[in-house]
Amino acid sequence: INQGQPNDKAGYSYEKGLKSLTRQDMDILMVGEMMTREAVVSAMLVSLSKTLVLGRFLSNDTVGAISMILDMDVPPFMLYSALTAIIGQRLVRRLCRECIEDYEPPRALAEEIQAITGNPRPRLFRPRGCPSCGQTGFIGRIGLFEIINPSMEFRDAVFAKAPLNELKEVAA
Repeated sequence: INQGQPNDKAGYSYEKGLKSLTRQDMDILMVGEMMTREAVVSAMLVSLSKTLVLGRFLSNDTVGAISMILDMDVPPFMLYSALTAIIGQRLVRRLCRECIEDYEPPRALAEEIQAITGNPRPRLFRPRGCPSCGQTGFIGRIGLFEIINPSMEFRDAVFAKAPLNELKEVAA
């Protein structure tokens, strides 16, 4: 395991560090935030070899990361070839297990849930608040994940630089 720490005062920028790391024959490369075109292109070039590259983008949703990369003028063919999966993560508060209770949702919400899930009697939960959670109803966090394994149709939309709403439709 090797880790590089950028030091702009010493002339060792994030991009230079990434370039030097990519010259090593590694199996997996984990890259922090890829905010510049140079960083994205360097990581993608490495991913086109036998290296698995895990990179991080700050985006509102998973498909938004694709849009960000394309907006950086990264060639679509490169993204098309390098893309294996996109995983989006959100951290949400976890309901306190001591004071959780289930409840009947309002009719309009129940109908909406039924239309999406097909479940005629959706079961929802809410916290009451208790001493264990400091009366907040929440303890800790839990991750919610969205994963896109790009199909050929999705890759073709990326290659065609489709607008964000079209990429979302294809991903769905």
